[in-house]
Order: sequence, then C-alpha cells, then structure tokens
Amino acid sequence: MKPGKIDDTALLIEEELREEMAPAPRRVASGEIEEEIDEAQKRTKSTLSKIVGFLQRGGVIVSLFFAVVLFGMLYDAYLTASSMLQQSPLLATLYIILILTLGILLVSMITGEYLGYRKLRRIENLQDEGRELQKHPSKEVRRYAKKLLHLYRTHSDPSVVMRAEKVEKELESLLDSEVIPRLEEYLFKPMDEAAKRCIVKYASQTAVSTAISPVALIDAFLILSRSYVMINEIAKIYGYRPNFVGEMVLLKRVFVNLAFASITDILAHHSHDIVGSTLLSKISLYSAQGVANGILTARVGLSALVACRPIPASEQNQGFLKNLTKIIIDRIFLNKQYDK
Repeated sequence: MKPGKIDDTALLIEEELREEMAPAPRRVASGEIEEEIDEAQKRTKSTLSKIVGFLQRGGVIVSLFFAVVLFGMLYDAYLTASSMLQQSPLLATLYIILILTLGILLVSMITGEYLGYRKLRRIENLQDEGRELQKHPSKEVRRYAKKLLHLYRTHSDPSVVMRAEKVEKELESLLDSEVIPRLEEYLFKPMDEAAKRCIVKYASQTAVSTAISPVALIDAFLILSRSYVMINEIAKIYGYRPNFVGEMVLLKRVFVNLAFASITDILAHHSHDIVGSTLLSKISLYSAQGVANGILTARVGLSALVACRPIPASEQNQGFLKNLTKIIIDRIFLNKQYDK
C-alpha cells in the first residue's frame, strides 16, 4: 500500500473517531421548559407584588406631599390677596378671580379623575358579582344585567348601544340561567373579537419590530409603548375611557394579572436547544425573540381584556394564543395579513 493512501486512511479513521466522541446536540424536553417557565412565573408574580406594594405606599406618600403643597399654595395666595387689597383693590380683585378660576379647573380635574376611578371600581364589583352568578344563577341576575347594561347606554359605538337596548328588552323573557349566556353571546362577543383584533395588531407590530432590533433597550421601549397604546384601545372597546388615575389603576390590574414577564429570557435561552416539531426550532434567535415579545404583548392585551370586561371571560384563551403565534410567524416571514 502506498504511503499516501495510508495517510488518507489514518485521517479518515481519526475523523470518524472524532465524530463518535463529539457530544450529541442537547435536546431539551418540553417538561424541563415548562418547569422553568413555572419558576419564572413565580418569580415574576413575587416581583410584581412587591412593585405593586411599593407603588401603593408611594401613592400615599405622593398624595400627602401634594396635599401639603396645595395647602401651602392656598395659604400663600391668601396672604398675597390680603396684601394686594391694601395696595390696589383692582389688582387684588383680578388676582382673586384668577385664583378662583384655577381652583375651579383643579376641582373639575380632580372630580373627573375620581369619577373615572369609580367607574373602574364599579367594573371590578360587577366582575365579582358576575363570577358568582356564573356559578350559581339566581333572580339577582336580572338586577345585575340591568346595572351592566346601564354602562353601555353611553358607549361611543352606536352598534353596542343598540345591542344593549335589545338585550334589555329581552330580559323578562329569559330564564335566569340564560341571561349571562345571552349577554356573552350577543353583547360581549363582538367586543371580544374587536379586542382580539387589536391584540393581534399590536402583538404583530411588536414581534416584527423587535425581531429586527438587536438592542434590548429598544425592544423594551417598543414593548412598553405598544402595550400602553393597546391597553387604552382595549379599554375604549369595552366602554371605559381611562383618565390618569384610571390608567394607573388599570395598569396595576393588568400587570398584577400578568405572569409572563420572564418568558422572553427563557425562549432566548432555549431557542438553540429546542428541536423537533416546535416552531421556534425552525427560526433564528432574533426571530424567536421577536415571536416571544409578540406573545408577551398579547398576554398583556389579554390581561387588559380581563381587567376591562365587566363579565369574567368564561372561555379559555390558549387556542387564541396558539393561533396568534402562527399569525406572528407569518407576519415575520411571509408578511401575511390578518383580516378576520
């Protein structure tokens, strides 16, 4: 045998041995990922509860601070007006009129904030009452339905007002067990569909934007900005127009319900290990992060839906999330349009 052939044979044997000794690609079982997701959700819930507690304590401190500042401003205005009355009654009169005008505007703003907060609290109370009536229908369901329908007499969408009036006329002819299903099917189903279209829109925007962005800070800004606009749109769909205080309360409720904040890190960590039939095993790391960010935005939207819907949603949203994942991937790779 020629020396050259011996060398080639030796090299082939060495390569085969190297391939046999090389570690096989690590496969991550779905159970391992689910366990890590559960742990991340627990950490997120704990962190969110601490943040909410801090914000509540901070809100009390800020309220006291503004109360002291307001008292100081009123006292200073009183001293200034007293001094001006002695020097120039005309200027003092104009000053007092200006102060009264500003005071009326301030009282009007505070009243509007309080009414918005009361409306959100009313929705919370309706949710608690509706949850009990879903389990145990009784004659109280008609009184509950009338209170709920009263909220939609001034809705900005005329079709919602029309459906609410029609359901109110049908109340007396419905059985106790039929009232809430009728509200669900005829009044809230169109709103749910509109809210989910809104969620698809902003989740897809977030997914596509963050898939092409290599900077985590930009990703965070895009997620927060899209989520904020989406939450306000969903609130308007359900007839709630949040003001500043209402927005803060609504945001607190949304993020308390949200237990998905660490999923992006998990998917990014495992995206190169997940193999088999999963969708994320077929796409790049940045695209996988875009999909995860889109799903995160969708979870924020679903939490807003739950927070704004007067009747607790009886259906599961897992099927919606699965379909949404396919829609997001289509948007990233095939640029398909969602028009349902």
